[in-house]
Amino acid sequence: MNKIILIASLLALTGFVNAITCGTNAAADSTGANCYCNAGYYGTSAASGQTCSQCTGNTSSTPGSTNTGNNISASACNICVAGYYVSSVAANSNAATCTPCTGNATPSTQQTTASSNVGACNGCMIGYYLAAAAASNSVTPTCTQCPSYSTTSSIQTSAGFCTCYDSNATALSASVTTCGCKTGYKGSPVQTAGGTSTCTANAVILSIFAALLSFVFIF
Repeated sequence: MNKIILIASLLALTGFVNAITCGTNAAADSTGANCYCNAGYYGTSAASGQTCSQCTGNTSSTPGSTNTGNNISASACNICVAGYYVSSVAANSNAATCTPCTGNATPSTQQTTASSNVGACNGCMIGYYLAAAAASNSVTPTCTQCPSYSTTSSIQTSAGFCTCYDSNATALSASVTTCGCKTGYKGSPVQTAGGTSTCTANAVILSIFAALLSFVFIF
């Protein structure tokens, strides 16, 4: 048993010793052997003691050899953050030009190629649902904010609805526009994403009521 503990300790120590230390605004890749600048940053080196520069103008970058290494410049910032689209590509050490989408729209996938209009913004931001598709390739879809205590889990590119935080809430639809406990449940739905349901099943309420009645009759 002592030998097993010793071997495990040595293996853990080896992993600790071999753990790579990266620079500021950088992190190790999945192999743990290489340091790359984080998304939204770029630099010639991401090694310990080095600092990756932040992309500007609502641009971003992809971690890896495209944003870290020799001869890397601001042109590594070749995509846009959510809510913007590339109107001019990154080139000659210059970052891409990012133009705002309208109406809470966003590209479903950020592209490095340039688009001539907001038609590139073909989806709705997280927290908004696609109420109506774009009328043409040069306009955005109609994006409507989610009701209170609900959100979307991904960018919507087709008509849909938001999802209430509470798993026991009625599903939102064209006729259900607020979050409330579904049939068979009482109370108010949870108001925080990821929170435990605060809608209580009627059966549970009846059980509690029956237990209270029993307690009263006993005394």
